[in-house]
Amino acid sequence: MKQKTKGADKDNGGRVSYLTPAMYPKGEFSKTDREAWDLMSALLKTMNDISEKHGAKFILFSEDGEEGKRAYFRKAGNVETLHGVDYISYEGKLHEFDWIRGFNELKRIAGEHNFQVVPFKRIYYRWNFDNHASIEGNENMALDIADFLESWGYFKDKVSQVIKKTSTSADPQSAQRMPENL
Repeated sequence: MKQKTKGADKDNGGRVSYLTPAMYPKGEFSKTDREAWDLMSALLKTMNDISEKHGAKFILFSEDGEEGKRAYFRKAGNVETLHGVDYISYEGKLHEFDWIRGFNELKRIAGEHNFQVVPFKRIYYRWNFDNHASIEGNENMALDIADFLESWGYFKDKVSQVIKKTSTSADPQSAQRMPENL
């Protein structure tokens, strides 16, 4: 049996969707949205501070705004693109929205608190009837994270230090174990 998601103007083929116009609005944030982002900023700052306190670097990965998720919601009938502009179809009306607004806000927060956000370079494919990433989508996420780490100077320096330290060890078995302080 086909399910029509509340707010979708089209038969969505049984796909589950939760998009509403309030999720990615254009223009200024509402007072409630600004307070929510301020809370997110405070939480991420706290995580970054704790990481630094323990000698670690905090990085953030988010799939928010990525193309595979957008494609899923287009199939579900909640997102329409007209003349290059995205709209959420909700309760019979089209509402213009900014698909990557959340990701851009996370990047702004990262810059403010001096941590990194992993960029998405690949498409994170979704299951047909569920907006969560499929096996291939999760593999692409892992590849984007790996690419980021491989290109990040801080990580490259740390890996080089650990490799040098373990390869010069007097204990031949220690070179085969992963160091605890990576």
